[in-house]
Amino acid sequence: MVYDQSFIIIRDDEHRIPIPEKWRDYSVCFEILRYIFFCMMFFITFFVVFIAGPFELMYKSGWIILAFYVVSAYLMTNVLYHYHKACSLKPIKMRQLDRDPICSMCKTYKPSNAHHCQMCDTCVFDMDHHCAWINNCVGAHNHRHFFQFLVFLFLGAIVLVINSTNTFYYGFYVGNDQAYCNNTQLSYLLWRDLLCSYGNLPIYFCIVGAFYLSFVTIIMVGSLVYWNFAMISFGTTLVKVLRNEGAPVWKIALCPLLAPHFKRNWRRFLGLRGRRSCCRRLLLPSGHKDYNQMEAESYS
Repeated sequence: MVYDQSFIIIRDDEHRIPIPEKWRDYSVCFEILRYIFFCMMFFITFFVVFIAGPFELMYKSGWIILAFYVVSAYLMTNVLYHYHKACSLKPIKMRQLDRDPICSMCKTYKPSNAHHCQMCDTCVFDMDHHCAWINNCVGAHNHRHFFQFLVFLFLGAIVLVINSTNTFYYGFYVGNDQAYCNNTQLSYLLWRDLLCSYGNLPIYFCIVGAFYLSFVTIIMVGSLVYWNFAMISFGTTLVKVLRNEGAPVWKIALCPLLAPHFKRNWRRFLGLRGRRSCCRRLLLPSGHKDYNQMEAESYS
């Protein structure tokens, strides 16, 4: 048995159910997805800085392009910060309480709001799901960061599409005089000769890739943002929905704004304590603890 400093039983390793090998294999695949995500972020940054920005400068004022760069950098900073926090914050280990049941899988003591995750091999307080893209459970310890990561990623994709309309429009025509490598107005770019050393085809693939990646992100991540918004409004999680606890699925999906205690649920989820903290804790990268996380730590 393993004990903490307060001599409270944390885990009984002798009666612990081992992790299936297939879950270990999945964990390796999920870790690869994290590197794929960073590659996609690098690709989008490359596209914005070296392709979309200079091309849009021919059709828009310099102030608009400068604002585009500033907003893109702001959104990218928040995306990477909240993604890192969602990945790095691990589930909080539960301590023994006399009134709590024992998990049949990991033999730890868990409160009623905890759920065992076979991938993480631990009980997670207010568990929502195990996300493959962060290779971590989404629960009370990181749900806020996960949601803000989705929101900023969704907004970033919208900003990219809106501010790259000319790039996408002319980029699909490889032989057009307005194409990136054929346009004489872009001859001042120091990197154009390097990017166009193999003709318009590499630039064409970059533009097409950024176009489809942006629209797929808007559709898929936008759907996740709305679904998480609906569940948070009702103060529930995906695990509770699958257990048929609380409001029915149709009501959660169609009437999130009519949820009881809507404002209280959101203030609790975001960890807001006053009006002054809204901008600092929502618009800027913030590692403050929300009320769900503090409640989970009360069991540790």
